[in-house]
Amino acid sequence: MKITSVESFVVLKRNVFVRVETAEGIVGWGECSPIAPRPVATLVDWLAPIVIGQDAFDVGPIWQALFTGGFKLGHGGIVAHAISGIDIALWDIKGQALGVPIHCLLGGCHRHEVELIASLWRRDRPIEEEVERVQKAVDLGYKSVKLHLDKRWGHDAEPDRTIALMTAVRSAVGDGIDLLADMNNAYTLRTAIRVGRAFQELGIRHFEEPLPPYDLPGYRALQAALDIPVATGEQDCSRWQFEQLAAEGQVGILMPDVIKTYGITETMRIADVAQRHNIPVVCHNAYPTINTVAHLHFWAAAKMCFRPQEYVVDPDPLRDEFPIFENLPVPSGGKLAVPNRPGLGIAPDEASLRRLSVEG
Repeated sequence: MKITSVESFVVLKRNVFVRVETAEGIVGWGECSPIAPRPVATLVDWLAPIVIGQDAFDVGPIWQALFTGGFKLGHGGIVAHAISGIDIALWDIKGQALGVPIHCLLGGCHRHEVELIASLWRRDRPIEEEVERVQKAVDLGYKSVKLHLDKRWGHDAEPDRTIALMTAVRSAVGDGIDLLADMNNAYTLRTAIRVGRAFQELGIRHFEEPLPPYDLPGYRALQAALDIPVATGEQDCSRWQFEQLAAEGQVGILMPDVIKTYGITETMRIADVAQRHNIPVVCHNAYPTINTVAHLHFWAAAKMCFRPQEYVVDPDPLRDEFPIFENLPVPSGGKLAVPNRPGLGIAPDEASLRRLSVEG
């Protein structure tokens, strides 16, 4: 199963996809985090010679060669994002070649459908509009809703509507809906404790990224001060970083993202970290095509993914405007069924993808 080509595509100037082809004609697809689309795509192309000519079944050895080949460019960051896309594509190939879904290769299903968190990405809207958006998600059947609050890397910036907003939303939807708050690294420790205690009174289920990701002592002190679980990890890429989050930060929820964490191979190792420390996993999941489907296979196979998982319900062009992926799972009643087709179970219309990458 020799690999003959590795291609990267930047679609609509945002999404980064990876295409890996074998001599037998099997094509696997992956996705990279699009935080820096062109540099990530360039790194995929730079890493391609490490992969071409290898046996696509050798997912582990290829991962190790990519990891060590790119390590001196920096541990994590866009190197990890680029490797993620290649690794996902290799798992897709292996599943297709063997005729089984990826989750079968990861040990099988702990769950056959996954409850979702309706993630609302837009911020800085009037409180009344935010309440309306949450109510629409609830009307679609979602029992968990996550809001992205006012301040990104705010370091206690004022004015801060966070408590007022979550109070209004709780009042509107009642106590039967789980509410989650994503702070995007907004606070210093003292402010995070104050806001977290207010959230506890409101019954908020999940307090995400209130501090900068490098402040492990802060996270440890914050989690010790609160009953509400503190969630973080979307900025981290490897099992070693998640080991530090678990052991030193002692956070309540770990949040890997398969298109950032060196792909499915390393994300399963992060799942082992979570199980060893008995910490739930709620993945950071920002894009509804390959990102979400790769996560679905992981959510099915990883024991600690027993909480609802993130799904973006705000408009996304590749799901809603340019639906180029066949067999893309569609939420129903706030849940997604785990795919049962070989490999990822989805693939793009290549002609459309190439057109959108040129136009993008």
